[in-house]
Amino acid sequence: MGFAVGGESGSRLSRKLAMPVSGDTLLRMIRSAGFEPPDAPRVVGIDDWA
Repeated sequence: MGFAVGGESGSRLSRKLAMPVSGDTLLRMIRSAGFEPPDAPRVVGIDDWA
């Protein structure tokens, strides 16, 4: 939920789904996930340039 909507808004949504969690906890979980950014594209098409 934190990845989809963020901290505080995820907290509000989780309360409505009967799974209360704080916004800070969601952000802490996102930071600990260890996301690695994808490699840079080697070829850029004309539609990507515009």
